[in-house]
Amino acid sequence: MKRVFLMLSAAAACAMDAATISDVRIMQLWPWSTDIKITYRISDVAASTDVHLKCYDGDTELESDNLHTALEGELYGIDSDGMKTVMLDPVKAFGSSGSFANFNVELTPVATPANGSEVIYKIFDLNAKTVESVTRNDLMNGKYGDYETDFARIGNGFNTTLSDVLIWTAVTNGTEYKTDKLVMRKIPAADVEWTIGSPVGEPGRNYNDEKGRETQHRVKLTEDYFIGVFEMTQSQALKVWATIKGSDTSEHHFADLPDSDLRPYTGMTFNSIRGMTSWGAGDANGYPKINWPTNFPMHTVFYNRFAGKIRSMFRNYAGTDFDLPTSAQWEFACRAGTSTGLNSGKEVTTVATDARCPNVDEIAWNAYSDYSDVDGGTNQTRAVGLKKPNAFGLYDMHGNAEEQCLDVYSADISVFYDGEADSGHTSPLVDPVGPTWTTDGNPQRTLRGGSYTRSNRYIRSGYRDGGGHTTQSQHKANVGFRMVMPAADTGWAK
Repeated sequence: MKRVFLMLSAAAACAMDAATISDVRIMQLWPWSTDIKITYRISDVAASTDVHLKCYDGDTELESDNLHTALEGELYGIDSDGMKTVMLDPVKAFGSSGSFANFNVELTPVATPANGSEVIYKIFDLNAKTVESVTRNDLMNGKYGDYETDFARIGNGFNTTLSDVLIWTAVTNGTEYKTDKLVMRKIPAADVEWTIGSPVGEPGRNYNDEKGRETQHRVKLTEDYFIGVFEMTQSQALKVWATIKGSDTSEHHFADLPDSDLRPYTGMTFNSIRGMTSWGAGDANGYPKINWPTNFPMHTVFYNRFAGKIRSMFRNYAGTDFDLPTSAQWEFACRAGTSTGLNSGKEVTTVATDARCPNVDEIAWNAYSDYSDVDGGTNQTRAVGLKKPNAFGLYDMHGNAEEQCLDVYSADISVFYDGEADSGHTSPLVDPVGPTWTTDGNPQRTLRGGSYTRSNRYIRSGYRDGGGHTTQSQHKANVGFRMVMPAADTGWAK
């Protein structure tokens, strides 16, 4: 790596009404590193304080889109007086060429936004059975590596209507977050009114509009929730199954491939995830039928299923009510502020021929992706997190493995409208869940996102499908899942 030689000078300090900054020192850690160590003293901290940093060469500001990813240290959420330290990687921030005759910095204290201490990610250690909360301040201080606040920098032409983007991009750098730990991202869905489904004329929609399965409607979810950043991987799922004495773990697919630990855990039935037993209105003990979401204590059948076991693993922590997402929760998380066919803010451009689509290739593995570097060709999943994320920082919401949802599936979207004509239904559906049961005793469940077996039109954000993944004989190599849990403690009895 080419070294950057800098002439350094102490920076003038700025102040706000309460906190003040002084004793700024800048030191380049040359010859062993190009990094710059910046120390400063902050005084009179009466409330949580952020410190904004600008870099200069003399009087000329050094502008950089990469500056935020090149900083690590104490800049956000400072709540005490004292000396603070920040590390700056100038190569990462400004490139590897050139030098600065008079490098200096300007530090400005400002009030921390009210949401600075908000927990935005949770990390579940599947070995130690502990939970780590990651706040906005933690992420922006570089404690967990690189992050991004501009969705347009994730991919060329990517766009979203979200005004608040904070994506932990370093979550893909190692394998621990795909094997030993489960990472979940908070989805700010409470009281946001949005449109579910797809508009008439969206590329690919006309192939899938029988019975109006993508008919649009206004929707409102009443609670924030956390959802898995990745599809549940084989390594993660097997760690949960290991808590079930004598459980059969042979149902998953592609287990003999070199990177199988990193691939989605496919083939688990709905019955294996949370149980299908039903007692109608309730059993003799008053338990509700367990095939539907509930915050009440559940029957033994549930506890012996995947969702029950992962709840039990983290029973010492509040609010860890793991479950499958409803179809509406899944779509809100997938779209991440977009209304287009793809969650990058783009549309499917290759529909009629179902050849490769460049817009799909950026974000999804599907039947027409380039699998030339994969042994066995197209007929398999891929390791999670290899494509670009959406604006919530979620990976593989399109393609790879199709994802199971909680809802019983119906191709007729009118089941959400209580029989009311689509044209007359203008108020938002609140926390829609679809039908609670069907009469055949073996209902299909809603599947979302498409898979490596599906063509471009079937992986769009608005597409809904169904699968009867309820019995041992119906394990599907292309069907996986990811978990959700409420953002608030629901008081579930553990």
